[in-house]
Amino acid sequence: MFFITTTSAIQDKKIVQYLGIASGEGSDYLWIGVPSAKLASDTKDIMKKIKRQALDELTRHAESMGANAVLDVQFSFTSLSQEGTGELLASASGTAVVVE
Repeated sequence: MFFITTTSAIQDKKIVQYLGIASGEGSDYLWIGVPSAKLASDTKDIMKKIKRQALDELTRHAESMGANAVLDVQFSFTSLSQEGTGELLASASGTAVVVE
């Protein structure tokens, strides 16, 4: 089982090795020139999607380091816009560890 948490510990687990910082990113485009209700709905769906992408990439990165858990996970979101489109970006990072 692989653990991801925003806390610095996992209940009933002992950290046996710290492996370093793991990270992952996700992004998608959004059409800005739509009615506001549709834009809000689309933005919410895209935010969920890119957060999942970032977590999946974070997990792959941590596993490639030999980790079975990532602690202290933090998210960052950024938006860029240009000529009717916007790009939403998410990044996730945390400390890759081995727990028993």
